[in-house]
Amino acid sequence: MNKIINKLDSWTSHIMVRPKLLFTFYIVSLLPLFLVATFFYFKSTQALKEELGSYMVETSRQVDLRLSSSIEEMENLSRIIHFNSDVQRFLNLKDQTDREELAFQLDLRNFLRNVVNHREYLWSVFLINDYGSVLYYSEDFVNPVFASWWSEVELEHDFQSDPFHQEVVSEKDFYLYPPQQSNYYNGEFVATYGGRLYQLNEEKGTLLFNFDPQYFSNMSDSIKMGQTGFVGIFSEQGESLFENANITKKHTNKLSELNMLRGESGYELVNIAGVQTLVAFNTSTKTGWKIVGFVPFEEVSGKINSLRNGLYMIAIFSILFVLLFSKYFAQVITTPLFKLQSYMRHAETGDLSLRVPMDRGDEFGMLTRTFNHMLERLEELKDKVFMSELRQTKLQLLNRESELRALQMQINPHFLYNTLNTMKCIGEVYDVQEVSDMSESLSDMFRYSIDHEKYKLLYEEVDHVKAFLRIIQIRFPRHVECHFDIPEELSEIPVLKLLLQPLVENAVEHGIIPKGVGGNIHITARQREDLVIIEIVDDGVGMYDKRLEEIQDRLNRKEDFKVVEGLSSGHIGLRNVQQRLQLNYGDQAKLHVSSKANHGTSIEIVIPINEDE
Repeated sequence: MNKIINKLDSWTSHIMVRPKLLFTFYIVSLLPLFLVATFFYFKSTQALKEELGSYMVETSRQVDLRLSSSIEEMENLSRIIHFNSDVQRFLNLKDQTDREELAFQLDLRNFLRNVVNHREYLWSVFLINDYGSVLYYSEDFVNPVFASWWSEVELEHDFQSDPFHQEVVSEKDFYLYPPQQSNYYNGEFVATYGGRLYQLNEEKGTLLFNFDPQYFSNMSDSIKMGQTGFVGIFSEQGESLFENANITKKHTNKLSELNMLRGESGYELVNIAGVQTLVAFNTSTKTGWKIVGFVPFEEVSGKINSLRNGLYMIAIFSILFVLLFSKYFAQVITTPLFKLQSYMRHAETGDLSLRVPMDRGDEFGMLTRTFNHMLERLEELKDKVFMSELRQTKLQLLNRESELRALQMQINPHFLYNTLNTMKCIGEVYDVQEVSDMSESLSDMFRYSIDHEKYKLLYEEVDHVKAFLRIIQIRFPRHVECHFDIPEELSEIPVLKLLLQPLVENAVEHGIIPKGVGGNIHITARQREDLVIIEIVDDGVGMYDKRLEEIQDRLNRKEDFKVVEGLSSGHIGLRNVQQRLQLNYGDQAKLHVSSKANHGTSIEIVIPINEDE
């Protein structure tokens, strides 16, 4: 949380307090109001959609009940006709023109007429046996092809080759077939309930009930939903089965796209021709047809619209109130701050005698008292600081040269003692060439050290390091290996004298020797723009993080050189070099130490290139 607050503070640090306060008030006040209103509106809309969807599904079930009732009635009629003795005789009739068979056919036709006349929605009943005989009764207003009794006997229509009749034969069981154009009804559309008739489990014929398609359409058309909502009967593929003026191509296309029709029932809010429409359906248990209801959601969501308009009005008044109150409240908070700011600007001109009136007990009052106290302290310290800086400048001028000399003289005396002691021991015991080599190298080092020149070329400084390492090789044979990588173009660069040897000595004494098994020192130099970077890396014992932090802390202190005289000799080499770098190069020079325990230490020196030195 603190990280987030800090980031927000950094992002808005360039914005004045008053705009930030106004923005905060707006967010704190308006955002919860917006979220609550939005949540309430959408939850109410969802609840209404679920309630209406469930209601429409139940309404579509009423159509299914009517449809199932009609089918059950046809099932009963089909059983009555099936088991009629004349019907059973007709199923075995091969020649309808046989005069001995006409009497029972007339009785059977009267029987079929009674079935049709008692049901207004039933147009006709057809009996077709598998020998090609056809017997039927049809209402006159239907205008069938067969207009007289003898035309029934002399029927020329071949049902055996009729595609629809073949479909009924293949299905065997009784089904309600959707309206289709009939070849034996002058091309008119009829809805048919039909199936196969049997004798002793052997198929003998076909029974067809032909209905007025409007009869089934009325089952759904009589149900109204809202002002313009309606119910239709569709196939599983979303095709309209019965004529309905309200159903357009857009409705059927949308239904074919929806996966919802694959279920038994359900509802969904969809967009049809740019109108949000609630679509609910139920599947007929008898036919598998989809009874679908459509109603524009706006027609049934009037209360939700009123609620939404009310929320809009509340939101508008709330926004106006928050704008006015936030502006006033932000002004009340920021006015004392701007007043204090004006006094601060006046104090910037140098007038420290002014005081801000203190008439508040809040945080601004505390800030005012602190500011007044600061002015008092500044006024008291003004002269003291001026005089102190003057004295400090004089002291720095007097001590600068002495500090430079003291730093150059502060080289570890243990090295000279150890070298001389080693020379003595080797000379007494072995009487060999090593004494001469050590004496020569020591002579070169002393000669280089007592030279009064302040700067040397880089290759001369490297030669001084090599002289020191020759002595180390005699003291510790095959114990220290040093590798140099100094580009030729940098060898003539002037550098501060005695810059590298104290650091190499530190690497040997505190890195390689304690390791006990020998080690390597790598001295490299490279140029970056107008800077030279010299790096001394050893693979000695290194330092733990805590020890490294202590050394870096002491190197970073801005203290006088005399303060570190009490430090251990291991620190004096680093501090000595750093002090001389600061005094001779200023802030352009850097000395950085990095180390890892049991892996070694790296010292990086950065100095500016100044060929005039």
